[in-house]
Amino acid sequence: MADFLREEVRLGKKDLTLKSYLSDPVRYADAYNGSVFGGAQVLDGTQLEEAGTAALKTEDGVSLERTSDIVMRQKTEGGLFALWILENQEHVDYGMPVRVLLREALEYNRQVRELMRKNVAGFKEKGHEKPTAGEYLYRVRKEDRLRPVVTLVIYWGNGPWDGPRSLHELLDFGGADPDIALELKRLVPECPLRILDLNGTNDYSGFCTSLRTVFELYARRTDKGQFMEYVESHEECRHLDEETYRVIGQMIGSKALQKIVNKQKDNKEEQDMCQAIEDLIADGKAEGKAEERKRIIDTLMEKLCCSLEEACDVTGIPVEEYQQSAGLQASHI
Repeated sequence: MADFLREEVRLGKKDLTLKSYLSDPVRYADAYNGSVFGGAQVLDGTQLEEAGTAALKTEDGVSLERTSDIVMRQKTEGGLFALWILENQEHVDYGMPVRVLLREALEYNRQVRELMRKNVAGFKEKGHEKPTAGEYLYRVRKEDRLRPVVTLVIYWGNGPWDGPRSLHELLDFGGADPDIALELKRLVPECPLRILDLNGTNDYSGFCTSLRTVFELYARRTDKGQFMEYVESHEECRHLDEETYRVIGQMIGSKALQKIVNKQKDNKEEQDMCQAIEDLIADGKAEGKAEERKRIIDTLMEKLCCSLEEACDVTGIPVEEYQQSAGLQASHI
């Protein structure tokens, strides 16, 4: 039980870190523009503001509530335009299509209730256009319209998303009679999910903020060679802000990177951590000597004030190899 609780706390910290990072309106808009709109700048971050994450429906004493990770309302000169929902997933939810549909339906229900309250008050005003029987009975006027609700799921688990990507994939249409199954599929809306699977083969060139760097580094998290090759070839890795460093450290599970960021936060001299690590590793690769690899670790610990384990984790050099090199040097003295 203790291990389970510790794992829940760990996952909670990662989830909160990503939520906080994506709550920035500009990054939020970039998440949609880069994944849903193929890089087209459809959503403007300056038009977004945070909205309530919970949707509630109460009827006959029974309440139904659903909470989303982040919700933004989009306001234009004409008023509220749309509601954009974002869900972070580290684990596959095999009922995700229904979960998304229910959350969106509750938001539409909230909008209808709001219209109904407004219309009831309007019906009592003098000079107000007389409602039809249906409008008076159901308190929704013919010209009333709802605001669109859209949901994006960002999945950053360890394996690929193997859950349903639409309501159709979750439903059992039966196989006994193919004709009936086909007709049922035509009758039931497909309701596809909008999922950004960070484990998939994605083109992140449509992203305009630091999200591109975060996602592309996350895709290389299991291969330290590819990870450092990316750092070496992308100038923007040398100018990331502290929050982005922290998110990368959380998402790739690098405690060393997170600790180094915490220590560098109070350092008055601005240091290029990626460049320092890159140069040290490059020196070791060029020399190819055990003592040079030991020097890399020693210099990294000195410059970044980190422990042996942290330095080895960042560089990918095993602790045992460092200790072996240190032993060889000691034997020659």
